[in-house]
Amino acid sequence: MKKPHKSRYTKVLESFEINSKEFLCSVELLEHYEGALFFSGEGHSSSKASYLALFPYEEISVTDRKTVFKSLFGKKEIKAGNPWDNIRGFIGAPEGDLGLPDWLGYFSYEMGAHSEPGYVLSLKLSDYPLAQFKRFAALIKFEIETKKTSFYFDEKILAKMGPPILKASEGLLKASFWKTKTPESIKSHASLKCIQSFDSLKDYTKKIEDIKELIREGVVYQLNLSHRTQYLGEISPAALFERLSLTQSVPFSAYLRFDHLNILSFSPERLLKNDKGKLSTCPIKGTAPRGLSEEEDQYNKKWLLESEKNFSELLMITDLSRNDLSKVSEKASVQAKRIACLETYQNVFHLVSEIESLASPRFHAVDLIRACFPGGSITGCPKLSAMQELAKLEKRARGIYTGSIGYLAENGDFDFNIAIRTLTYFNSILELSVGGGIVIDSDPREEYEETFHKGAPFIRILNKCIS
Repeated sequence: MKKPHKSRYTKVLESFEINSKEFLCSVELLEHYEGALFFSGEGHSSSKASYLALFPYEEISVTDRKTVFKSLFGKKEIKAGNPWDNIRGFIGAPEGDLGLPDWLGYFSYEMGAHSEPGYVLSLKLSDYPLAQFKRFAALIKFEIETKKTSFYFDEKILAKMGPPILKASEGLLKASFWKTKTPESIKSHASLKCIQSFDSLKDYTKKIEDIKELIREGVVYQLNLSHRTQYLGEISPAALFERLSLTQSVPFSAYLRFDHLNILSFSPERLLKNDKGKLSTCPIKGTAPRGLSEEEDQYNKKWLLESEKNFSELLMITDLSRNDLSKVSEKASVQAKRIACLETYQNVFHLVSEIESLASPRFHAVDLIRACFPGGSITGCPKLSAMQELAKLEKRARGIYTGSIGYLAENGDFDFNIAIRTLTYFNSILELSVGGGIVIDSDPREEYEETFHKGAPFIRILNKCIS
């Protein structure tokens, strides 16, 4: 008989009720401490809970050639070889029934070079790790529906961290801490200069025509092209995350402060979730802008739902996702729960499918993610050819953008987004990428404009920060 697993959390408290905005204000703690905030906006069926993790004490990080495990208390181990295998080894076998986040972090897009056999990575990588996950001594869970807040502490670890950290963790239990604050003014924290602009319409059109030629030659059927802008200067990333979260509600937002890397993700898209062996992936393809009136909204929704181009794009990616899941699922368990359903966000409408399956017990959680990574909606298909051609067209590493951010639980559960609508702030450089799927009948100007519909909330605020 399997012994019941004893959680590493030795102090568990269910405390006062707060609202979503009050929980969001906790991001200000990440101005002072390393940590992670996974924030689910209200009004979405997939928004169940938000999490705040603080006080890291173990870390797994990946460079192109090695995977490193290190502990705050001196232990360090380095492995060569495939990083997916190394991460699986460091995390170990699942234990018990606790579905709370245990390891929180990200996989950058270029981890796909190690998950797709035959893909040769020839680009200069980002200066931050290819993947990075941390374990934390304090975790706070906020349930969206009940507004209940639960606190989980590893008291032994907190005691080892010293009195200041222990005192800070105790401060989280005071109701006064969670009193709603006025969101900070972004401009007062910001002084930015644009050092790289998005592609011009002319340059983006040339890339689209190159993609159409690849489609005519049968190399790919669809490619998800992107372009980026960069700003140099000083900004408060935590305050920026707070402000952006108040202007848009998405189910898979995340703010990570890991060492000198800040990640601000406002993703509407789930890469993969594992809930006790039930897998779910929700690819997005098809976008229309929100209108300025109810009549415009209705017109744009109708156009999107009736668009053969957008439907065929989504169908291709739905089939690709179904094929990815079949590699790690029980036979005949893969099924499409939803196809081409419309979802509404603050600035766009999207078409979304949902594919479910039963995970084969032969595979570790990391293997399940690896089979679906990177998501087909942000590569195109076939996936391997798409990734190779994108590297030639974009001529840069994507980094966090279109990778995945999420958590792995002690029991093998996990939940990961696709890191679209995502900014990074590292070494005083703020970076934003936007993109979209290109097929044979894509109109270059429409595709170019669509990328700015997606990036509009970010661009509006960042333009106010330019000195």
